[in-house]
Amino acid sequence: MKNKLKFAARLWPIANKILLVMRLIICIMFLGLNQICAKTYSQQISINEKNISLENVFKKIERQTGYNFVYDEKVELLKLRTIDVDVSKQSLDFVLDKYLRDFRISYKITRKTVSLKVADVSMISKTVTIAPTTGIVKDEKGEAMPGVSVKIKGSQKSVVTNSSGFFFD
Repeated sequence: MKNKLKFAARLWPIANKILLVMRLIICIMFLGLNQICAKTYSQQISINEKNISLENVFKKIERQTGYNFVYDEKVELLKLRTIDVDVSKQSLDFVLDKYLRDFRISYKITRKTVSLKVADVSMISKTVTIAPTTGIVKDEKGEAMPGVSVKIKGSQKSVVTNSSGFFFD
């Protein structure tokens, strides 16, 4: 009897390590299967239509994904405009980003509802970069004119020419 207890006592740490490894393997497998299921259930949209109204695009997306669209009266006017749609197995976000951008319509997805509204101009970030402007100011005789103020039309930026009549911003 004592021999059996000594043998069991020696095996106990090994058994604990084996059980720990088995638990870790089960956890890793569970997490991996969750990722596979998430990819399987993600919505894939395929639409290939020419000259289709936004309203019909919304209806096709509703049929393919089960998402419902809600929008205010400003979007109501825009949904009658027609576009050419060509997407194959794309996500809902990709399709909405691609085709609503031109209409300045923003969207928000909450559960199975897509809320649309016309984006405020202040919400749309417009980054305007003006290329550096350079040049030489000369008089009628073709001689350089130093110290001349040059203002870029449509901006608040102005520069002064150097001794060679050259300016840059």
